[in-house]
Amino acid sequence: MFLLRLTNKVSLASKLASGDDVLFGYAGKILYVNLTMKTVKYRRIPEGWTKKYLGGNGFCTKILYYELSPDTPALSPGNKLIFMTGPLTGTHAPMSSRFQVQAKSPLTGIWGQADSGGFWGTEIKRAGIDGIVVEGASDRPVYLWVSNGEVEIRDAGELWGTTTIQAQMVIRHELDKEARIAVIGPAGENLVKFAVIANDGSRTAGRCGLGAVMGSKKLKAIAVRGQKSVDVANEGKLDELRTEMIEHFKKSPSFNALRNHGTSFDSLEWALDTRNLPLKNWIQNDWDPRIAKTIGGIGMRKVLSVKGGGLLRVLGRLRKKCASDGRTISHRNA
Repeated sequence: MFLLRLTNKVSLASKLASGDDVLFGYAGKILYVNLTMKTVKYRRIPEGWTKKYLGGNGFCTKILYYELSPDTPALSPGNKLIFMTGPLTGTHAPMSSRFQVQAKSPLTGIWGQADSGGFWGTEIKRAGIDGIVVEGASDRPVYLWVSNGEVEIRDAGELWGTTTIQAQMVIRHELDKEARIAVIGPAGENLVKFAVIANDGSRTAGRCGLGAVMGSKKLKAIAVRGQKSVDVANEGKLDELRTEMIEHFKKSPSFNALRNHGTSFDSLEWALDTRNLPLKNWIQNDWDPRIAKTIGGIGMRKVLSVKGGGLLRVLGRLRKKCASDGRTISHRNA
């Protein structure tokens, strides 16, 4: 186990009084973890990055482009696995809870990007960082524990082989029941090239096989807990814009459809029309519409008991929980 204790973030008032620069919307630093060397360090966000690259995918892509050699094998220790938030993450802004993940993709051999919702991204911000860059590879299974100025690399030998749900339950029991966790399952451990990274139960960063990159680094999970706040330049204006956005959404013709049927209420029709609904890993792309429509939001509501499942900072309760034959299943419908 490796433990590094870091200084807690000072208050906004202290920053202003000292004349330090305040990056409103940002924690101002990125956590770099090298699993080969078992080292942990913070790097401040370089001057100009917030205006040029904004955050999230912009920061990820900047780091990958300038810090990763194009000939680096995707599943080698040289690849970087980057988790990043944006300037609205951790604030009261609507639709702001998502986080981005990037690495060189083992599935395509080029730039790989995925994103996920839930609570994990917001918790990263509350822990006092804007993102995490994972470098190198451990010689044994480990997981990270990031909590308000402390970072630990912990043994994950007993977690290796567990499912994503099992691992999250064990880690919360071991650390903190309120911890938010991003984790891989057996697919990522075994370097399946389309493996996902799961968080907050069933949320997933699903594109480009980034779970396999995490598995190649022997990194089972990243658990995060934070109680810090995000500095906002004008809280009143943000609240005003938030109210305006919510009212705008409520007046939208598609809002009630989203609330009732989830995000596939019209995307299934679009996918059928454009032959963009894949079968058997893109071997086929043309479904019988009578069959395909039974798996969309409208079709599922006809045969299942459906209720909304809210997500942090997401309007409309787009996530759905469905009951069939007495069993409850989670249905993101995305």
